[in-house]
Amino acid sequence: MCGWHRERSDGAPLRVALFGAIFFQAMPLLWGGAELWAEDEDDETSDEGPGDSSEEGTDQPSEAPKTVSTSIEVLGRALSADARRRPESAFTVPIDESVEPTASVADVLLRVPGATVRRTGGPLDPSFVSIRGASSRQTAVFVDGVPLNNFGASVVDLSELALGAFDRIEVYRGYSPSHLGGFAIGGAVDLVSDPYRTPPPRLEVSYGSWQTRRVALSAAAPIPVAGGSGHVRAHVTYQGTAGSFPSFSNNGTLYDDTDDVTLPRGNNQRDQLTGWLSMSANAGRVEFRLLDLPTWSDGGEPGAYYAQSKEARSRVVQNLLHGRVRILAAPGVQIAAGVGWRVRSDLYQDLLGEVGVGNQDQRNQVHSIDIDVSGRFDPLVWLQLRPSARVHILLHRGTDHLPTTTRGPWHRRAGGQFAVDGRLLPAGDTLEIRGSLGALILDTRTEGEASSDLLVDVLPGVAVAARPVPWMTLRGSVARAVRAPTFVELYGDRGSIVGNPSLRPERATQADGGIGLEFDQHPDVVGSVEVGGYLRDTRDLIVLVPNSARVGVPQNIGRALVGGVETHGELRAGPFEGRVALTANLGSRILEGESGTVGNRVPHVPLWQVSASLAAVLGSFVRLQWSFVGLGGTFDSPSNFFEQSTRPLHDLHLRVQPHRVSPWVALDVRNLFNTFVGTSYRNPLRPSVDDVAPVALQDFRGQPLPGRSLMVTLGWTPGARQ
Repeated sequence: MCGWHRERSDGAPLRVALFGAIFFQAMPLLWGGAELWAEDEDDETSDEGPGDSSEEGTDQPSEAPKTVSTSIEVLGRALSADARRRPESAFTVPIDESVEPTASVADVLLRVPGATVRRTGGPLDPSFVSIRGASSRQTAVFVDGVPLNNFGASVVDLSELALGAFDRIEVYRGYSPSHLGGFAIGGAVDLVSDPYRTPPPRLEVSYGSWQTRRVALSAAAPIPVAGGSGHVRAHVTYQGTAGSFPSFSNNGTLYDDTDDVTLPRGNNQRDQLTGWLSMSANAGRVEFRLLDLPTWSDGGEPGAYYAQSKEARSRVVQNLLHGRVRILAAPGVQIAAGVGWRVRSDLYQDLLGEVGVGNQDQRNQVHSIDIDVSGRFDPLVWLQLRPSARVHILLHRGTDHLPTTTRGPWHRRAGGQFAVDGRLLPAGDTLEIRGSLGALILDTRTEGEASSDLLVDVLPGVAVAARPVPWMTLRGSVARAVRAPTFVELYGDRGSIVGNPSLRPERATQADGGIGLEFDQHPDVVGSVEVGGYLRDTRDLIVLVPNSARVGVPQNIGRALVGGVETHGELRAGPFEGRVALTANLGSRILEGESGTVGNRVPHVPLWQVSASLAAVLGSFVRLQWSFVGLGGTFDSPSNFFEQSTRPLHDLHLRVQPHRVSPWVALDVRNLFNTFVGTSYRNPLRPSVDDVAPVALQDFRGQPLPGRSLMVTLGWTPGARQ
């Protein structure tokens, strides 16, 4: 306990400094934002930068009607018509009033066909996204085009990202452009903000179950720029929770139900502060943008549900700073360059050996430097070329403070990515071809000595969309991808993972295809349907293989095949609107393995996943919406011994606003039916419906998921128009 109080005291100045920096960045915008926004209210959407202001895949969602009677509409909007017709299998979710104020990035991605989110528990606990059965490390995550896990160097914790700072989330499933993780096996997720949008200031205060609290502040304003225009946007979110949700525990005895008990989740408290600042300016042919994303998080590490900890804790302090310049060199010619630096320091303290193996006081430092240069050339109306180059340097060092301070060696990874993307319109709007050809070079070293093979690979990809009639799009793509082992996989982390320096890179070939239909011929009936399938063949897939009750070793298991189907539909008929999104990962299995896993399904990939949502809107005053996410058929490990319980989760959201310019109040109910206990076969080798035992619902084995929760939010957007 002394260690807990000592660390909290030592970290206070850092927390105060970080909070002060974010607070003073945003406060001037809050006080002046309403007046400045009113002056700029005629430009509600966005000013464009020089030339073509948007990158690929930045289509804006259509604006909702300003006056409506009673209607039914979906939670969020589907892709715009242009985005739905792209050759890539892409999906866009706008972040607007249809998204619950307390929703997280993970909550939104759960509703995207093909995306799966794994969580370690309740509010503010880590969560990770995977696409089409790929692991979280195989999924590239970006913030405004800036990579957070370049070349699969790490896994991105979605709980550290503030959803309210962004305007939309773009998801590329499978093939993606080179500047957005084109070599990522699973695809890419990009959290996007419009640098030239000036929304009115926004303040939200939330409180709910398990002492969960939240304060969010957003503001924006135009700024004077000589010979042009500029904008500044800022967002600050504080979140905290006791995290003491009821959790079921069988005390580690699956075959004995006499000791089953439901207890509050212990040592799960957390406080988190996230900021986001964007400054942009354009003058003539030059555009500049600066991003800054600070994060601070501190809380307990609860451990497994059957052996909860009391003192283990973790802390994260990080900042991402990125600047970009884009120049319109000539008509149809753009050149852009960017440089970013991310520094991260995290603490993991388990002085009593409650979670990992042995006592730990581990500190890690990460420095990530990213430099990219790209161009865009439109030599002909039907041809666009986009060459790009990216250099990435990653430094990582761990320091162990038990029994004495021991600084580990610096692990270094240097990588280069060189690619050319092309867009071809040989038959006008009826046929579109997008292709990429890239080369990837990665070198991982420890203290100057090579600790893994040099990775050199050539990675092609192509996507085609045909539109034989205006209301139909036929889409298909094929691409190769690669991912090198991470530092954690190579060298271990926190005592629960033993490193394996002999790991080989993962390589995959993937293909998908589908058809999209749009119905908008009648003014009272508008809808769309998309049906598609995908197949991915991965060689040397890396999975964590347990070698004892609490220790695992990452290993290359051989060859894995994952395939599935995805459907999405949206319908509006008169006063009714709706959408149902369905996803099924079918027949995911390991064809060859080095650990006796021949014929088994790939771990952590659900066999099926379904999401649906529906909202009833009364004018602009009342919104009631329901959403559902269900999944099942997920195994914990390559052995396929323990299958997770089927998980049907329902959410409700009610928002009431007496007047467009008045404050509003919202009620969010998560897991409406309080589903946090499922069933498991006592003997997985001989499953029988008459021989089952209750188990806690969980994504990560031993980490229970919460039951029903309620959150009340009071919000105000001063200066908003009727």
